[in-house]
Amino acid sequence: MRKSVLKDWVLDLTLQMQGTLLCAMRGPDGLNREGPYKELVRAFRAVLTNNALPLGPKNSFAGDGSGVVPQSNVDAFLKSIDMYPLHWYLHLIYAAEIIGYYHPEKKISKFWLGFYLQAVHDLHLNPETNEDMTHRLRGNGS
Repeated sequence: MRKSVLKDWVLDLTLQMQGTLLCAMRGPDGLNREGPYKELVRAFRAVLTNNALPLGPKNSFAGDGSGVVPQSNVDAFLKSIDMYPLHWYLHLIYAAEIIGYYHPEKKISKFWLGFYLQAVHDLHLNPETNEDMTHRLRGNGS
């Protein structure tokens, strides 16, 4: 049986969508390892990856494994937004959009779409529709 570090739902996406998700998996370079972004990035990893080791005190790579964080974590993250590189932040926003539109679990898709909408609003931008995003990220290697 073949195994992948990526969850099965990710493999059903276009290659361009998968690449967008992978680009956002790392936290921003050059910042404190435990900043306000960390719990959000850990939840993001839980949504995308199958862990090689059990989660727990010695392995917090994917947080608690739920794929979501409390709204207070999102609020703290958005209040600290000026400390993050815009390039990394945009990767995270676009990845959240994909999760919001495509994740098979309603609780997870609702959380990440909500985060995407909050982040886009915070940047004074208009959100993309699912159709527009799907068209933009339709590249599939052919």
